[in-house]
Amino acid sequence: MQTFNCIIVEDEPLAAEVLQDYIRQVPFLKLISCCSDAFYAMESLQQFNIDLMFLDIHLPKMKGLDLIKVLKKPPKIIITTAYQEYALQGYEFNVIDYLLKPIEFSRFLMAVNKMEQSKEIVLPAGAAPVPAERLHLFFNVGKKKVKVFLDEILYIESMKEYIRVNTKNK
Repeated sequence: MQTFNCIIVEDEPLAAEVLQDYIRQVPFLKLISCCSDAFYAMESLQQFNIDLMFLDIHLPKMKGLDLIKVLKKPPKIIITTAYQEYALQGYEFNVIDYLLKPIEFSRFLMAVNKMEQSKEIVLPAGAAPVPAERLHLFFNVGKKKVKVFLDEILYIESMKEYIRVNTKNK
């Protein structure tokens, strides 16, 4: 199982302590740093290889969402906040999850499991990616089944209890 290096960016000591405790209980998470503001977090991101950031929105000096904007290559992010009104904006930054405080451990586990599921698949050197199979449907035409690729369908006509599928070729 791969281990993810993570940091906490949280200015409330009690909330940071809860997150630290939760991280210690998850075997595939390794806490690298706990930062009380965005500038300290930027230093940690430059100094260490961070895979996951637990990020509060309301931070001193610079807000959490502003931190995401200034990072050229941000790690995966799970937002931890007491403010639900920023959820939509958070997901525009492609965050893994949005946790509302107080955070229950079961909800925390759901979020970090998304991190485990979202890891990129690395192909061995020299291995070619497997091409995706073209999507298709089978239609009954007369007494036989005909395979029709979805990307070849131009339009479908309704003809009472039958349909006519018009493709590029026929």
